[in-house]
Amino acid sequence: MTRREHGFTLVELMVVVAIVGITATLAIASFGGRENDPLDEASAASALLREASRQAIAAGPVREDVALANNLVARTRLRIAPDGDGAVIALERVAEDAPPATTYAWVELNRHYIGGDVELYATADVPAIDPGTVTPVPLASQTEVLCEPNGQCSPKTLFLRDKRDSVRLRVIVLPCNGNPAVLEGW
Repeated sequence: MTRREHGFTLVELMVVVAIVGITATLAIASFGGRENDPLDEASAASALLREASRQAIAAGPVREDVALANNLVARTRLRIAPDGDGAVIALERVAEDAPPATTYAWVELNRHYIGGDVELYATADVPAIDPGTVTPVPLASQTEVLCEPNGQCSPKTLFLRDKRDSVRLRVIVLPCNGNPAVLEGW
């Protein structure tokens, strides 16, 4: 039996079509425009808050002369600021200058951008445990959550929602520890 010298068999063509189809499906899934999920963004903000508390404990107190000269207690902070169509949450820690200087700078350790289909709508300086207890205000300027060397962070509530306003979440930071909670509703 002799094999033809030209063309491909039907089986060979079907295998190539299947491989191309699978590859195209994977490429579209990987690079396609996926909507941001408010729960994912709230979880990311919560993880940064936990890390800020952990970093504050690990770094210990601010050097005494720097703390006194600058009225500084916090070792780390989350800086939350509007950025274009979204917001940036940056984890920063205090870096003291070498003695005898009593100056310091905030050094960024990590950054997370909230944008796309999710809005960091507002913040409040109190932990809003029950929905409806705090009226959110638009995030118009920078705000921060300060974490002390004992791991305690300043109380704050971050409000997130999707642009369709079908999902509303809040991330609360209680003043007693650095463990934030993600709760549904405003």
